[in-house]
Amino acid sequence: MIGNIEGINGVINNTTARIFAEGTRHTETPKQATTRRFTGGEVDSPTRNLARYIDWMADRYIPNLDTMMIYRLDRFGRGGHHRPFNDLGFPAVRIMETNENYNRQHQDLRTENGINYGDTIDGINFAMAK
Repeated sequence: MIGNIEGINGVINNTTARIFAEGTRHTETPKQATTRRFTGGEVDSPTRNLARYIDWMADRYIPNLDTMMIYRLDRFGRGGHHRPFNDLGFPAVRIMETNENYNRQHQDLRTENGINYGDTIDGINFAMAK
């Protein structure tokens, strides 16, 4: 999926990216949960602050890229390589394209009804992957 800019909906977009960032930490202690409950800090987790910093850096150094923070660990029912870091208490985010192509994700390589399934090199936009 690295370098993919074409969604299953046919939209080609290399100007936006999503940043998934968890709120309440998996390692949160009961004392920390009580403090968060009464101070409203669920949006101020270290991971969300990392996501804000990435958004700020993108705004500053990549003028044609609009990043959007998604207030979840990951997509519904999915997980990513950042989760083990979150599980150990390290701030980590997932950055990915806005329009996913589900035909290329977690698929055995095959062709059915004229549709090619699987993540193959012909789906990579090398200019975007740099």
